[in-house]
Amino acid sequence: MPEKGDFLIIPGSDYFYLTSDDFLKQKELFSFIRHQYENDVNICSICIGAFVLAECGLLNGRNCTTHFKKTKELQQRYPLIKVIENILFTDQNGLYTSAGIASGIDLTLYIIEKIKGSHFAHQVARELVVYNRRAGTSSQESEMLSFRNHIHSGIHRVQDFIIANIHKKRNLLTSLKQPI
Repeated sequence: MPEKGDFLIIPGSDYFYLTSDDFLKQKELFSFIRHQYENDVNICSICIGAFVLAECGLLNGRNCTTHFKKTKELQQRYPLIKVIENILFTDQNGLYTSAGIASGIDLTLYIIEKIKGSHFAHQVARELVVYNRRAGTSSQESEMLSFRNHIHSGIHRVQDFIIANIHKKRNLLTSLKQPI
């Protein structure tokens, strides 16, 4: 059983299950999750796992997020919660929600930083090959990668070259004369 200060992770699930009568009948599960939170266990939802926390009543009066395709539905189904769109994750007094699976990594690094410090979180990020740690309020569409949202492979090669050589003193014309 989780103990005070532990983390209980509620992963995303089959969306059709979360909208079914069978899901709504899981009263023991909802009671268990509420009881854990009342006993100072941190509760984290990943992606549409926020629907579980909402059904438990734990998100009432709180900010939360979920996968961008389901934010409006989550808000409509649970009007007592405040769904924040276009953010990666929330932290509401031991209740955490993340927008999706990738933002669950961002949330995890945030929690690690809270517990063990930024240096340790940075080491974990490097091991995960996640070099850009994003804040919870960051947009779900990464500003850092929006310039890559095209399918032209030649432009991708030029972008890769620029990124790899950004530290070198050269101008664009000199760079364009060299093969990529």
